Amino acid sequence: MSFYYYEKTWIELKDAIARDTLIVLPVGTTEEHGPHLPVEADTMIGEGFGQAVGRELEQRGAIPFLVMRTVPYGYSMGCVQDFPGTISVRPEIVQSYVFDIVDSLCRMGFTKIVILGCHGNHDGILRNVMRAIVDKYGIYIGVVSPISMSDYSKIKRDPDGDIHAGESETSLLMALQPHTVHPELFDAIDHIQLDRTLLGPVSTWGLQDTQMGSFGDPTYATREMGEQILASGAKAIADWCVRYYAFFKNKPVKTPKYKTL
Repeated sequence: MSFYYYEKTWIELKDAIARDTLIVLPVGTTEEHGPHLPVEADTMIGEGFGQAVGRELEQRGAIPFLVMRTVPYGYSMGCVQDFPGTISVRPEIVQSYVFDIVDSLCRMGFTKIVILGCHGNHDGILRNVMRAIVDKYGIYIGVVSPISMSDYSKIKRDPDGDIHAGESETSLLMALQPHTVHPELFDAIDHIQLDRTLLGPVSTWGLQDTQMGSFGDPTYATREMGEQILASGAKAIADWCVRYYAFFKNKPVKTPKYKTL
């Protein structure tokens, strides 16, 4: 039986609500990823992780769940728009858009929702959505980063690190959509050289110039690494979903109460 939300009828979704089904919502974007990866890399990765998490949860049969389509457009900083292909939606619009998707699910009656954040510029945006949903419904959704939850940090080969269109994302696309990857254009010119003591509080794009639209070295990428990132990330997220579901299973959704002045 399919675990995809978009293949269900409203009658089937009504039953899913009654069964307290968990919803998985991947969020990607469309932006340049160097000369060697497609502009929908983050969306393809989100779709791949959504499918892989679905297969993991299906094998376990521990909780009811459905996987939604990946959100394909989002916010990208202006410097990424120096290269053709980037579609950038204003951050406040992305926040409202994703909020409205989750809000719709909550109004239907879904109370357990996990967002797979597959684009770095969305970290703060998605967490703001999480908080806004709590304020409106008392529902605590989850926001997780698939690559961060995978074994990538243990198996990485690039000693300089990887941020954008480098080893990890290139490996994932080699595993997921190999026909979209251009190995003949792999180049180490944008390997990480930035001051890591500043990374985090300061945006990556302000710490190092990019020549080809990358931040990392794709020459280290392999299909086998991509498969391991995907499998380990999906397993870790499935583990997390089961724990999340169990924790909130018997917690009632609270209607916000306001003090009368």
